[in-house]
Amino acid sequence: MPEKAKNKQVFHYLEDIILYDGKCTLCNGLTRFIIRNDRRSKFILHSLSSDQSVRHLGTIGITNYKPDSIVLIKGNNAYFKSDAILLILKKMGGIYSLFYLFTIIPKPVRNLLYDIVASYRHKLFKNHKSCKIPKTRQSSLHRISTPTFNH
Repeated sequence: MPEKAKNKQVFHYLEDIILYDGKCTLCNGLTRFIIRNDRRSKFILHSLSSDQSVRHLGTIGITNYKPDSIVLIKGNNAYFKSDAILLILKKMGGIYSLFYLFTIIPKPVRNLLYDIVASYRHKLFKNHKSCKIPKTRQSSLHRISTPTFNH
């Protein structure tokens, strides 16, 4: 279940926003995978430690978020952990959308598996000081998105 915006204004972003751990090699691999396969630019990517991430989360009413998982912002909803990963793959389309079938697995089980991988990711993979997004795509993917408000 997504976390709903707590403010009274209704808005949505034109693209979905993915917030990821920019120092994690596994997360960087995921962002590079998304960049290679997101041919229609459906996503905006930001490191969880960036000011943009704090702003995006604050805009939908989520404050004091401890950045411990990937976040997908769709409209005024935020999805975390396995929900975020599966929705990203679904939106990418094609063969990747088949992964959405894993939603038949109960969310607590999916998130337990996510947490296990997350707890070992820094031990299994070398960490980076920052994200290694290719410079040719970095500026367009890290653009600041402005919400559109509906009255």
